[in-house]
Amino acid sequence: MILLAHPSTAAVLLGRVVGVSDGDTITVLDSDKRQHKVRLSGIDAPEKSQPYGQASKTNLSRLVYLKDVRVESHKQDRYGRTLGKVWVQPAECARCGLTLDANLAQLTVGMAWWYRQYANEQPAAERGQYEFAEQEAKARKAGLWKEPRPMPPWDWRHGGGKVASPPPAPGSNGCVIKGNINGKGQRIYHVPGQRYYAETQISVAKGERWFCTEEEAKSAGWRASRS
Repeated sequence: MILLAHPSTAAVLLGRVVGVSDGDTITVLDSDKRQHKVRLSGIDAPEKSQPYGQASKTNLSRLVYLKDVRVESHKQDRYGRTLGKVWVQPAECARCGLTLDANLAQLTVGMAWWYRQYANEQPAAERGQYEFAEQEAKARKAGLWKEPRPMPPWDWRHGGGKVASPPPAPGSNGCVIKGNINGKGQRIYHVPGQRYYAETQISVAKGERWFCTEEEAKSAGWRASRS
């Protein structure tokens, strides 16, 4: 059996990577010679036509191509691809086994964004780990974070590759998370790429705010938008 039950209720796919489509999609061949399209969960890599799209694909290839992997999956996406975390043996550690989280590794070197729109599908510990990895990569200006205004792939797909107008920001802080207060007085923050982000207007005079990180928003008493 190649597809196994996992104690955490995840399905586990074992096989070898025989194809890398882009920075977050691979093809895994199991021992029965069946191919499985796998979309790495928790991250969204640049589209191939975007800046760093090819670099992201190249880095993922370096990590997993022609290597044995373990894919832990809870679901398929709308395209029928297995959606999951890919574990592979680190290149620098011959005795480590399948201990490197390739999804997280893409974030660490600045070759993908944390896919925060689906953060509620991640365990809390993993969610924090992925968010921290993105923040660290951004602070180090690693990979795509060398760009002054890297466009998230979800915006790129929505805009057809057109350059998006930068979100307005008060003063000079340049922060893009919108801390909105709705009609019921609820404090809700919206991150770029969410459904109602573009139409949400911020009025500092009403006590609404801009935040640089989700942790900053939560600490100030705002909760994440559910849309």
